[in-house]
Amino acid sequence: MINELQGSIVKKIVCGDNYTAVISGNEKLLVCGNMEKGKLGLGSAFYTGVKLSLEEVELRHPVKDVACGPFHMVITCKTNEKKAVNKLFACGANKKGQLGVGTTKDSFKPK
Repeated sequence: MINELQGSIVKKIVCGDNYTAVISGNEKLLVCGNMEKGKLGLGSAFYTGVKLSLEEVELRHPVKDVACGPFHMVITCKTNEKKAVNKLFACGANKKGQLGVGTTKDSFKPK
């Protein structure tokens, strides 16, 4: 049993290489696992290591969807309920521009 999710609704679970992302019923993104190259989106202090329990990724908007690659993650957030406007965020390895943020720098927080 995952304590952080006990009694919670889970909308989606996605797995990348050695990490997991969960969208909770209250539209928060929770992650755990290998922190290599910032793919968990938890901040610049976490370039390597392992996160053993679920931790919430700081996003200003409700999470709609998430996709996980080997070393990066892409997140869709709802930014305007009335107009159905969504915003795309990405974090992790970006050596080949896979985050689509206009650079090839790794991103440790969703941008």
